[in-house]
Amino acid sequence: MQFLGRTILSGAYKFDKRSTQVLPPAILNQFRTHLLRVSHLICIGDGCGDAHINQILREWLEFSGDRKLELVGPGRKTCPSFIGHLSSQVILKDELATDYLEQYALTPLSMHERLLRAGLRRARNSRRKKMGFA
Repeated sequence: MQFLGRTILSGAYKFDKRSTQVLPPAILNQFRTHLLRVSHLICIGDGCGDAHINQILREWLEFSGDRKLELVGPGRKTCPSFIGHLSSQVILKDELATDYLEQYALTPLSMHERLLRAGLRRARNSRRKKMGFA
């Protein structure tokens, strides 16, 4: 961790000056600025736990009814409360990242790859049920 501590920026406190992992505010400002050029944003695997990001996403959606936010992740079945009033602009995808991204692959999966993926998916779902996640 001593080697990775300066490169890993995660969690809700990455912009908090009291934290050991501080991301320069300029990066958050760049995110906000570049987001203005986007009309459809896809977030994969985001738990929507960062208030500073949630605020930017909410303001971005509120600015125009034409904007769409697609949230992708296993178990993603409900619209997060911070954008509940904008649920018509939110697309929920209860999928794993690999399954979701498959639609954008340049070449289709071979029969062997599809069978392997299906077996892994069944094993993963079975494990999730045993752990009480499904």
